[in-house]
Amino acid sequence: MARRHRGLRTLPPTEPRLLGPHPGLLGHRRRSPSPRRPSPRPPRPRGRRAALPRTPSRPAEPRHPPLGGRTPRRRAQGLPGLPAGGSPRRPRARASRAPARRTLRDRRRRRTPLVRTRLAEYPGCVQFALGRKLGRGPVGASYAARLADGRHAVAKVITRRFRQNQRLLEEVLKDLRSFVGFRNPNAVETIAVTRYEDRDVVLYAPLRGETLARLLERRRPLDVQLALRIARDVGLCLAHAHQRGLAVGDLRPEKVAFDPQAGAAVLDLGQFRASCLAAGYGQYGLTFGHPGYLAPEAIQEGLYQPTTRTDVYALGVLFYQLVNGELPFPGDPTAQLHAHLERPLPPPTHSSEVTPSLARWMLRMTAKRPAERYADGMAVVNSLYELLGKPGPFPVDRATVSSGSWEREAAVRAKPPENWSESKVVKASAVVETPALDELYASGLLEQQELRPEAEAEPEPEPAQAAAQEPFDPHAQVKVKLGEKLARGPVGASYRGWVEGDPTERVVKVVTRRFERYPDLLEQILGQLRRAQSVEHSTLVNVRHVVRVGGRDVVVMDRAEGRTLRSVLRAEGRLNFSKALGITKTLAQALAAIADGRTLSHGDIRPEKVYVTEAGKARLADLGFASASALAANYGQYGMYFGHPSYLAPEVMQEKKREPDLASDMYAIGVLLYEMVCGQPPFRGRDPRETLLLHLKQKPPPPPRELAVPTPLAELILQLLSKSPAIRPSSPRALVDAVTRVQKQVLLTTGLRKVVAVDEFDLADSGDEASGAQWTREAVRHAEKTGTWSRDKIGKALGQDFSLGELTTSEELDPHRNPFHESG
Repeated sequence: MARRHRGLRTLPPTEPRLLGPHPGLLGHRRRSPSPRRPSPRPPRPRGRRAALPRTPSRPAEPRHPPLGGRTPRRRAQGLPGLPAGGSPRRPRARASRAPARRTLRDRRRRRTPLVRTRLAEYPGCVQFALGRKLGRGPVGASYAARLADGRHAVAKVITRRFRQNQRLLEEVLKDLRSFVGFRNPNAVETIAVTRYEDRDVVLYAPLRGETLARLLERRRPLDVQLALRIARDVGLCLAHAHQRGLAVGDLRPEKVAFDPQAGAAVLDLGQFRASCLAAGYGQYGLTFGHPGYLAPEAIQEGLYQPTTRTDVYALGVLFYQLVNGELPFPGDPTAQLHAHLERPLPPPTHSSEVTPSLARWMLRMTAKRPAERYADGMAVVNSLYELLGKPGPFPVDRATVSSGSWEREAAVRAKPPENWSESKVVKASAVVETPALDELYASGLLEQQELRPEAEAEPEPEPAQAAAQEPFDPHAQVKVKLGEKLARGPVGASYRGWVEGDPTERVVKVVTRRFERYPDLLEQILGQLRRAQSVEHSTLVNVRHVVRVGGRDVVVMDRAEGRTLRSVLRAEGRLNFSKALGITKTLAQALAAIADGRTLSHGDIRPEKVYVTEAGKARLADLGFASASALAANYGQYGMYFGHPSYLAPEVMQEKKREPDLASDMYAIGVLLYEMVCGQPPFRGRDPRETLLLHLKQKPPPPPRELAVPTPLAELILQLLSKSPAIRPSSPRALVDAVTRVQKQVLLTTGLRKVVAVDEFDLADSGDEASGAQWTREAVRHAEKTGTWSRDKIGKALGQDFSLGELTTSEELDPHRNPFHESG
């Protein structure tokens, strides 16, 4: 006898009605019977309530209209909302002509029972008919299904094990419902989340093609062209989800399908928690994802929900597996979690098509630190197309950065290492006791120490005598002629000048005599200036000579054209994005020239040290003066050996650095870029010490509301202003490339571009192969983890068992059991 459910007839357990196959779901086409030789009509089940009534001319409207607005035929008795006798009889109207003959398919579709349910979360009804079982997994069993409007679907019945924790079950259902209505060509749609006979059911669109897991079983590794196509498709799905504030949370070959015509599509959206816990990974402290693809911050930071950056990390591992044929870190879950935390990504051993640019793209996605990865799926897809030399599908002005997005991104990059503290700034001892500059100006001492112009100065000694009197520099036989005074600063006075034998006008800076009180310090400053003399580049105000003339230390430099950037900012307030990025790129090129084969850095990058012409060309000045400028300006009393408090990286004070390095220069460029875009520096205290504390503990404030800062530009600023030096660009060349990418994105027009076909993919360095040394250097750099991360947190996570307890294997592993006909 047929079972009853809410007054509707369903099929007997011993005689299940199976749906016919359809393309993609069951692997072959459904064959319709020939009209000449129709199949015999199957017998109807015998019983008092088995026969369907004749269709009236005006059927009664059901209480809850079904999906699509169509009303299926139902039996007359027991319909909710109607009396036992069914709908009231009405006189049947005579038809003017004979009704059209129903086809066999229509008759079969009419007799197929439709399961009718109602959810408070969704208006109307969700109706579907069940077919044969397709498979069974940790989350539940899957069945072929058909909706009331004739569409095919897959019904997944959630296992009853989640009922052991009602709160967890509610969270799993909430995750699933968050993707209802999410439609993307590269995702399998989640149609509805409903219930039937006290069982939770998820309805998905049919699967097209095969999973990547089966594809890798047949052919591994995949060629790079196919892997790039799959990565592009998955990235587009991630971009759409991230735009809606959703995270996929579980990317692996079993969760991605591929069809040669339709491309790749992400499966089981919203099951990231259910799949993780049902597979038993909760005993390792996981609440989402898979150990082989899980970003290290999931355990180290105790994440309970996936983020956009964990999705990017999983996509990077998946792409590595596609081009290599195997995971980067195989083994048991505990070994995988430790490897994702500590080990750098090994170079692919089964693929020779990984170029240096592709390797850098892959390594950035799998960087240990979240701030070093791409921010979301849009950034991944755009970077992939830029890697291929084509415009990305997502323009920069898809959305300018909001205050909330800035705050979230800044919070990720503003975490200082654990061993940093404010006391190191507050209790910093003075480097040298130098008199304040204001006192020197008030007393006139500084004016007396400076060398007068040529008309007022004392006769200069002969160059030979100067060389003989100063044995520390026997090669400085240079005769300098001074002109009018140009400016005066803490280090000394600047004059127009010429060098004997060279008609080019130069700038001559005469160093103040205050440094002569400290011979060791003076020798250190002069040594830095001599090292700067060996650098010559068009983006620098080059140092030509460092000599001692007339008992005074003199530095001869090129004369820069234009005005200082400080003067430009005072006149214009803030610069447009293109001009600011152009100056930043010039500064990055200057750093590349300085660091070319040398252990030399600038150490004092700020608007006063940058000259800009009317055409917008910039040059960086005062190379080698970082220590002299800081000490002469009396910043030594705060423990500073170089730089300026408003542009000084926080690690300089925390690690008591005596000389500048590349990371501190990157931070100073970030402060300068922020100031050029926003019109003011990010941190301004009442005194230098308070400013140094702000650099340590405060996040950069968001740009003014009237500014529409493009998101890539905001991301570049925040990367440069990261508290941790490892998050900033690793080299001047990397900064040049980053600025170039942002410049291209700022110039992009609005609107979504047409996605470039895969056949057009052509890597710019396709003829090269990433060497093992190149891969190792990049992988080690991206493998640096945050200072608070440790192996102990993985051990502690093992004690936080989020598993579902003992498996009820009789429910999950019995292939002959139908969950729709189990007793309560």
